[in-house]
Amino acid sequence: MIRYKLSGQKHITIGGLLLGNVVLYFMVRWFTDHFSFTIQNPDAPLNLYMAGTVASGFLISQHLDLFLRKELRAAPFASLALGSRFALIQAASFALLYFFFKDVASSRFILGTYLLLSWPASTLWLYLSPGFLRRYLQKYQGDKAVLIGEGMPPQSILNYVKQCRQYGIEFVGYYNSEPLPQGITDLPFLGVVDHLDYTDTPFPEGVEVALFHASHLSNPRIVRGVLVCQNQGLRTELYAAHPFEKVSGARFIQSGNLQFLTFLEEPLRNPFNILFKRTVDICLSLIICLTILPPLALLVWIVQRFQAPGPLFFKQKRLGMNRYSFQILKFRTMYEDPERTTESKQAQKSDPRVYPFGRFLRKTSLDELPQILNVLMGEMSLIGPRPHLVEHDARFEKELYAYRIRHFVKPGITGYAQINGLRG
Repeated sequence: MIRYKLSGQKHITIGGLLLGNVVLYFMVRWFTDHFSFTIQNPDAPLNLYMAGTVASGFLISQHLDLFLRKELRAAPFASLALGSRFALIQAASFALLYFFFKDVASSRFILGTYLLLSWPASTLWLYLSPGFLRRYLQKYQGDKAVLIGEGMPPQSILNYVKQCRQYGIEFVGYYNSEPLPQGITDLPFLGVVDHLDYTDTPFPEGVEVALFHASHLSNPRIVRGVLVCQNQGLRTELYAAHPFEKVSGARFIQSGNLQFLTFLEEPLRNPFNILFKRTVDICLSLIICLTILPPLALLVWIVQRFQAPGPLFFKQKRLGMNRYSFQILKFRTMYEDPERTTESKQAQKSDPRVYPFGRFLRKTSLDELPQILNVLMGEMSLIGPRPHLVEHDARFEKELYAYRIRHFVKPGITGYAQINGLRG
């Protein structure tokens, strides 16, 4: 539940630490050169020492897991200890490089000044960054969750629920065989486990995660509850009180200090991966928007004036990530239908609703290109499951088990089905 956020926080912390030190290093070089504190030899391999900084970052990354599991703000002494470890490893790697390459051209004044400034700067980053990152997760990447189980939840689970709040995961209540005694938890009792239903959503609005606990995970009520939650599109994790207990289709994961069983691997729950994928989406879609889309849009508009006058784009409601609705954009390939009476009817071969140039656009999938604008607005991604008609989503949810899990990610312009020739 929090493992992806811990992993993302670790990557961002290390990335920020390395980037900050590289910037500091070049600032020291510029400052000493600009104010003539020392004479720099143009043949000095000063940039080589950044390899030592990068290696130092990777060496301390293994100590970050325990460090980042602390409270909202890391303890000053823990930050100082980790910052000092990073500084000492840097100094050792610099000395190694200096003597290994017999480097007499590099300025020891620049290297020494950088190392002296890097120690407090790195310590300050390690002290402040966990709090900033967790506040970001709480504000912009918050999730709602429910606790489901039978009997008294273990104290380790109750502590884990509190820890989740630091990462933006808010438990809104619990389901159990009966209400828990007063004082055990401040979560409200939402209902009996047996009342969870396959078709009618019994969960509070916005709930995305279900955490299960039981003395034995093979408990029929727990198994049925897992199936209900998966069918309703909730991420499910099971507390592994007995690590040797196996559940079909599940695998063990480490989340915080506890072990859980999960049924899905979701790399895009990692904030670092989210940032990387979003960056790729923006960069590529901007290139297409500035080069390909304008002349193609002009061509389509001109042809439409002669063959099928009306708006350039066709807009339609679709469900995106977490089932939030948005207006998908396409080049209009059909004659204008002001009443939109046949909107939900899929196009057939030689469909009379499609004008001649529209057939070419549909055959080449160029009618989908305006969805680049949906990507820029953050409603879609370049790669992901294609968004279906809302009416079709409603039908498939009834016919296909766990269909809703496709809404765990943003819909895409193209996806696995399309590259395998399924373009329906």
